[in-house]
Amino acid sequence: MGDIWKNEEERLREILSSFHRNRIIFFPQTVSFKLNTEGEKAFFNESKKIYESHNNLELFVREKQSYNFVKNNIPDVKVNIVPDIVISFLPDIRSTVRKGILLCFRSDREKLLNNSQLKEVYQILKNKYEFTYMRITDTVINKMIQPKNRRKEVYNKLEEFCSAELVVTDRLHGMIFAAITNTPCIAFGNTSGKVKGVYEWIKDNDYIFYANSISEFEKYLDYIDIKKTYRFNTNDINKNFEPLRKAIKGE
Repeated sequence: MGDIWKNEEERLREILSSFHRNRIIFFPQTVSFKLNTEGEKAFFNESKKIYESHNNLELFVREKQSYNFVKNNIPDVKVNIVPDIVISFLPDIRSTVRKGILLCFRSDREKLLNNSQLKEVYQILKNKYEFTYMRITDTVINKMIQPKNRRKEVYNKLEEFCSAELVVTDRLHGMIFAAITNTPCIAFGNTSGKVKGVYEWIKDNDYIFYANSISEFEKYLDYIDIKKTYRFNTNDINKNFEPLRKAIKGE
């Protein structure tokens, strides 16, 4: 939700306007509106008007930053906070041989790292893991996927992450895919702050790190043993998703 991807925001508006009598639950979102200029304020106010005019909307967000924004700026909308929905998915992937480092970086308007910083990251990895090969991927697949193939595509991507010894990413779901496949990961932030915000839900896993800088990234490499077997901490998953579960059941 927000003005980074305006076409997606306008799609949400259309759904709410078209189904104004229906009960609507937004699954965990990030909310990112800029309110610095008159144009930005006008775009936000149009969304706010549509959200607040819907009498049966319940919005779920996935980080405190978004929760506070909604509470402070769209107070008439019911909002709750739960993790990103993908954290609830525990894939059954076994017997994957791990090899190499997987790099998964944005190339769109949400990226924060510039090309010089990316080269620095690459060089640090090359110096530390001299004989380990690196490969590049993305969480976006640029083709039409038919419904019958969706499960296969999801598992192909998860197996790709599970086959790595280490993931370095600035993609939110790059970090989450690493977490749920027990793959060591160091994540950088993006423009909306969602990577850092969602990291709070999984930070107790000792193989997932969030780096605020290149120097932090280099430091965290020393904390990770890429030959060690890790296991995703599932202790609080059911409790953390309980508000969403209750909303779906109408409780």
